[in-house]
Amino acid sequence: MLDILWFVASFEHGVEHLHADSSEAGGAGHLTFFVRAPTRERAVALARGITRRALANSPGLTGWHVVPIQP
Repeated sequence: MLDILWFVASFEHGVEHLHADSSEAGGAGHLTFFVRAPTRERAVALARGITRRALANSPGLTGWHVVPIQP
């Protein structure tokens, strides 16, 4: 998954690091994006765009979906 996200993120400016962890039982995992952006809103939009493109264009992520959480 991280390889797919890094590939998609490589087309964006400001992405510095990606981190992923997952549950051992196949439940929800967590992605953390470290991005350089002028505002929080822009950073969130950047991370969401990368995630959407990865999910839409990678057969390896078929069936995966985003569950938004509040900070």
